[in-house]
Order: sequence, then structure tokens, then C-alpha cells
Amino acid sequence: MGQTQGNIYWWCQLGGWGLYFLINAFVGTTLAGFQLWVVLLFLIVSLSGLLVIHLFRIYIHKADWKNQLIGPLIIKSLVSSVGLSVIWMAISFPTIYGMLYWLSIDFENVFDWPYMLLTLINYSILYLMWFLIYFGYHLFEKYRRAEIDKWKLEAAVKDAELLALKAQINPHFIFNSLNNIRGLVLENPAKAQDMITNLSGLLRYSLQFSTKETVTLEEELRVVRDYLTLESIQLEDR
Repeated sequence: MGQTQGNIYWWCQLGGWGLYFLINAFVGTTLAGFQLWVVLLFLIVSLSGLLVIHLFRIYIHKADWKNQLIGPLIIKSLVSSVGLSVIWMAISFPTIYGMLYWLSIDFENVFDWPYMLLTLINYSILYLMWFLIYFGYHLFEKYRRAEIDKWKLEAAVKDAELLALKAQINPHFIFNSLNNIRGLVLENPAKAQDMITNLSGLLRYSLQFSTKETVTLEEELRVVRDYLTLESIQLEDR
């Protein structure tokens, strides 16, 4: 189970960040013309974003965020999205600055404050979407496991009820009663009908008995009378 979830996590991570890189690289090369440094720029941004959120996921596991309440989890996700965005920018921007400086590309008017604020907002939204998908998946898995456990418990309860019912009802007595009633069908149909009614009442009582904590004396006596009536067919005058 854990290995399967690990595989799903990495496939989603690589697929999501790969898609993010491809979209940004396509838009960047479309606007600025196809240049290798533009592709490398967005590759650095994507890899640093992946690195930051993956390291933070380790902290999420240690802090057991997945088992926390929805309200605090939403607040933590909002705050963490902004904080992680700042870290992401602190990692990626100096690297990009260094690359542009090494390539002798003018970047004085590229990274101004409005651009950096917009970038912070975009990164925060991206991380918030990551939190939504990540915790949404785990909440769904928790709900699915709870449903499976519930059905397993209900199945175990049904099995226990069947075993208890089997212990309450003597199969030998049931078979004898049915055979005796069959003999009365032609000989005395009216009595056969009464015996079927008695047997039905006895079986109904056995089914309902397991769901009750107490029964009245009247119910007990009625069941005893039904039982003795059925036994009288087998024993007759004895």
C-alpha cells in the first residue's frame, strides 16, 4: 500500500511539474522567440518548485497533517503556500540572476517589484492547488478505507448473527418438524396449517431474539407452547 502511494505521488509530481514546465517554456519561447536560456530558466523554476514542495512534504508527514481537522489544515495550507513561495523565489531567482549575468543578458527591468509580487501570488496559488490535490487525495483515501472497514465490520456482524442463529435453532428439530408437517398435509390439512404457523412463530422468535436484550414472559410462554405443539406431532401420545 505504501509503495503504491509512493509511486502515485511521484507520477503526479513529475507529471504536474513537467506540465508546468512545458506550458511556461512554450509561452516563454513564443513571446521571446526560441532561445535556450528561456527553456533553462523555466527548467530551473520548475525544478526548484518541485524541490521545495517535496522537502515540505517530508515535514507534513512528520507533523501528521493528514490526520488533522479540515479547518486548521486549510489555515496551515494558506500560510504555507505563501511561505513556500518566498522560499521558492529565494532559491530560483538568484540562480536565474546568475545565469542571465553569465549570458550577458540585460535583466535590470525584468525583475522589478510588481513582477516579483505577481510571481509571489502565482507561486502561492500554484502551491495552494498542490495542497488541495494532495490532501484531497488523502481525504478520499481515508473515506474509502473507512467505508471498506465499515463493510467488513458489517459482514463480520452478519456472520456472527448467522452463527448465533445457527446455535439457537436445532437443525434436527427443524427437519423433523418439516417432515411431520408434510405427513399431516394429506392426513389433516388444517392441523398442518396450524403447525406451519407454530413453526413460523418459533423461527421468527429465534430471529428477533438476537436483537433484543430482554423478552416478556408472555413471549417466552408462547414460544414454549409452539415448541411443545410441534414436538407433540413427533411424540404423539407419548
